[in-house]
Parts: sequence; structure tokens; C-alpha cells
Amino acid sequence: MPGCGSPPYSFYEVKGGKARCEGLVEHSLATACVASRVFGERLSRVFGNADVDVGYLLNLSAYLHDIGKASSLYQREAASIGEGGSMSFWLHHVVSFIVLQVAYMEKTDPVLQYASYAVMRHHQAMKSTHEVCEVDSKGIRHLTGAVKSLNINWIEEVLEVGESRGFISRPHAEVVLEAAGDLVGLDDESIARLGEASCRGDLLRENTVSKRLVVSVAGAVIVSDIAVSSLTRGGGSLLAEMWMRELPSLRPVAEECISEAGGAGGK
Repeated sequence: MPGCGSPPYSFYEVKGGKARCEGLVEHSLATACVASRVFGERLSRVFGNADVDVGYLLNLSAYLHDIGKASSLYQREAASIGEGGSMSFWLHHVVSFIVLQVAYMEKTDPVLQYASYAVMRHHQAMKSTHEVCEVDSKGIRHLTGAVKSLNINWIEEVLEVGESRGFISRPHAEVVLEAAGDLVGLDDESIARLGEASCRGDLLRENTVSKRLVVSVAGAVIVSDIAVSSLTRGGGSLLAEMWMRELPSLRPVAEECISEAGGAGGK
């Protein structure tokens, strides 16, 4: 993994006296590329009767799964990380969820709602919303700070690149950027209320096509994310190795997608 350029990062650590990182744009591109190529066709086939374009939902969810990391609250940690340390992105999946939920409120397109629930679950696909979101006072304070620290320039950069690669449409890029801007302008109490409501609610009912679709998309994002992360960060993930054995196409596709995204390192 090469040395690091400028933020935003999806991964950052100091090892052997050197900083190693993975850019957020590059990681997002590679993850969406893997998800699309490995899982797109099969999910579209299984959920052919869904009320959204399944392939596009997968692309959108995979590309924006880490958009919550585009917050100065996380990224400023890089300057103070010492040997053996790594950047923490606590609750970034919830920040991503809230951005997409607000985008859905502003443009009631179900693909945005489904994507919000998929990114919320991109570490634990089978969990419901309240099970993967901490709502105690410490969590809400941290979540509020992360949301208020969203860097609109970074988000715009991520969205522009994603649009150019076909992972997000212009109308959705515009409404996601608008949602992020609106969130940054809210007061702490409003963000806290939104965070609490988002964490405690789960609008997708059990045993429905939409619930199964969201869980399946989240699972595809998880596998793609793990494969990309393992390969760019030097391997060592037993889970990634297991999935690469189960899905023979996963490793070569991931290597190709990482190369197309600009390599394994920073910007």
C-alpha cells in the first residue's frame, strides 16, 4: 500500500513509522465495481419483480456505503495517530444511513430508502436498524458531531466520480448532496432527534420482498467490501479468504476493480 495523499480516507493506519491509507473515492469505486460484477446479475434475476432497478440499487448502495466517512470528525484523526494506530470511523454507517434517509425524504424514490437500509447493514446484513445503531447519549453526541462535520466538498467529489462511473445517477447525486448540506446546517438537537428516530425505527417489515432485497444487497456489499479491504490492506482476513474460495470469481474481479479504481493506496 503506497503512502497517503490528502483526505478523505476510507482506511488510515501508521505501521513501521509510515502512514498507509486507502482513499474514500478509490475504496467506494472498487467496492461498487466488485458488487456490480459479481452480484449484479444474480440479484437482478432473483428479485426480478422488485419495485426498483435492483442492479442500480446494488450499485448505489455499494458506492455510498462509506459516504458517512466524509466527515472532518473522522478525518482529522490522521494527524494524531501514532505507531500501530488506525483511524476510527465509529458509527459511520449510521451517518451514511441518515444522509440517504434525508435524501429519501426530499425525493421519495424507494431506491434511496432501500439503499439507506442497505448501507446501515453493511457490516451486519441480518440485523435490524435498531440492533446496529447505538442510541445512548454518548453515541448520539458522537453521531451529531459526525453529521455536523460532513465535508460537502468531499461528498461532492465522491458523488461526481460515482456519477462519471455510472454508479449513481445525476438526480440522486444532486439530492444526496442537498441532503448532506441540509444536515450540516441543522442544530444539535435536530440532528440528535433525527439520529434517535433513525436508529430506533425500521420501516421494512419482516418477510417482505423489500426486506429480503435489502438484506441481500447488504450482504453483497459486505462481501465486496471485505474483498477489496483485504486485498488493498495486505490480506490477512480469514473471512475474505473464505469468500474468495466460495466465489472463485471474487479475487480476480476484486483485483481488476482495485486497479481500475486507481490502485490500493491514497490519492
